[in-house]
Amino acid sequence: MSMGLKDINIFLLILLLVPLSSYSLPKCEGTNPNKWNNCEGTYTFPWGGEYVGEFKKGQFHGKGTCTYSNSSFYEGEFKYHRRHGKGTYNYADGQKYVGEWKENKRHGKGTQIYRFLNKTNIYSLNYDDWIYFLNYDAWMGLGKYIHFGGTYVGEWKDGRQHGKGIWFERYPIFSYYGDIKNGRRDGKGIANYLDSKQYVGEFKNGKFHGKGIFTFTKGEKYIGEFKEGKIDGTGKCFNIIGISMSCSKIKDMKDQLDFLL
Repeated sequence: MSMGLKDINIFLLILLLVPLSSYSLPKCEGTNPNKWNNCEGTYTFPWGGEYVGEFKKGQFHGKGTCTYSNSSFYEGEFKYHRRHGKGTYNYADGQKYVGEWKENKRHGKGTQIYRFLNKTNIYSLNYDDWIYFLNYDAWMGLGKYIHFGGTYVGEWKDGRQHGKGIWFERYPIFSYYGDIKNGRRDGKGIANYLDSKQYVGEFKNGKFHGKGIFTFTKGEKYIGEFKEGKIDGTGKCFNIIGISMSCSKIKDMKDQLDFLL
């Protein structure tokens, strides 16, 4: 027996309605939210703001939207009054976090978008984008940080760049690959600068420190010791084809190094 157009329309309508009736919770009844269980309701906070969503045993539990008194709001999953699971938090100042939560804190994989202001302008394109793992609000593991002046891709610990990483900056222009400790170049690494300058060696607290090789703008090299970004002790200099030369013959040698401090 064939189905007519009317029968098909009724069949499709039933398919659409069944999931809605099977998965949506009933409206919460009564005026006491402490008694709301397995239902959907709206609760207004005494200090301003409201929660609209699912309740369980009198608590926010399931999917919901919470608007706070400072105009920020969260939309996503809750577990017994706390942000828990996947959700989006929109801050009053334009920042946004999209990702995973645990016990009211950012935890898991997520993206944090920041918006910076100055006294007169809002830079609509001036955003920082964090994409990596968090551990109770602290950035952890591998991740990428993009901001208006550059990019960092690498390891994080306790909310700071820590471990191996690649760093690009526009102001001043430079790139770095190597060890990073508490947000600073520390350990062994390679730094490339404008005008073909390069440093390969050891760092401490963000500066050249220890053994290293510095290549100057015209290709001359200094090989030796560094201390807090400056040449220290006895070292050797070589010209562009690798022949030993007096370090005093390198033009603006001190100025080229001082510019990088």
